[in-house]
Amino acid sequence: MYRKREILNDQEKILLSRIYKLDRQIGSFIIHHKNMSMNKLLPQTDFIKKANILYNEMSLKLINISLKETKYTHNLVDLKKIIASK
Repeated sequence: MYRKREILNDQEKILLSRIYKLDRQIGSFIIHHKNMSMNKLLPQTDFIKKANILYNEMSLKLINISLKETKYTHNLVDLKKIIASK
């Protein structure tokens, strides 16, 4: 979880908690399917869709925080396109 002393409102906290939860879900999915190709399995899940929705709702400040704290979710989206649209 994000532990710096930056003040976040409730909506920002909710978005960060959702992205952290999705990151944990992806991590456990990878652990449980370690013998299979993730390039074939991930498109069958809704992880990519959820990550795109969350990153589109986030501000640039939240995106920067999530980049430091998450391991998988930022790899599923086109961050250049999302940042350019902000």
